[in-house]
Amino acid sequence: MEGGNEKFPIFTDFVFSIFIFSFFNRFNKIYTYLVQSWVDRGQKNSTPNDATKDFFVQPPIARVPSNSGLDIKIIYSGANIDINKDRETLFYINVAQIPPTAKNNNSSGQNMISFIVRHKMKLFFRPESIKNQVFSTKQISFYVKNNQLYVKNNSPFYTTFQSLKTNTGLNFNSDMVAPFSEKQLKAQSGKTNNISTFSWIEYNYVNDIGKFVTEKFYKK
Repeated sequence: MEGGNEKFPIFTDFVFSIFIFSFFNRFNKIYTYLVQSWVDRGQKNSTPNDATKDFFVQPPIARVPSNSGLDIKIIYSGANIDINKDRETLFYINVAQIPPTAKNNNSSGQNMISFIVRHKMKLFFRPESIKNQVFSTKQISFYVKNNQLYVKNNSPFYTTFQSLKTNTGLNFNSDMVAPFSEKQLKAQSGKTNNISTFSWIEYNYVNDIGKFVTEKFYKK
């Protein structure tokens, strides 16, 4: 899966403007696959029936021969049904790779199992009202409550942390925090004994061009 533009670490995240991304059928050198694509709000077990009306996908379904590719275009509809006006909105791009039926895929007469492979990528829509704002690490803070570590995001942007660690030797799982929200962080060891004694936290976050940036937060 190959990305379009902006913020896509390992080709999984996009800050939406207008873009085209490419699907390439590398899974099999013989068979043609159907590729079906849609954009949703992250519903569990999503299907094309859950597609948001804020984006059109062209083509929504297409045949992709072996060793060939397909350009998939994501178009903003302007419907503004699920879009926040003062902060980023998170959507998900779904690309389902549907194999040929066993009847067309099996010349030997043996039993076969076919799998539908679905790729899911984050898509961040940034509204006009914040397009000139710049993310600042001063908008990120950490605090301890009930012996648990929390992060507070005072920015209008989603913030994705690749790693977090304290000077006391605690490491925390990677996580994403929504705009203007707080979230409890989970320690990799499952234990947060003496978490309140930390004096600084070092963290890596993903910037708009997909690079990991290292910063430190010092407890006041």
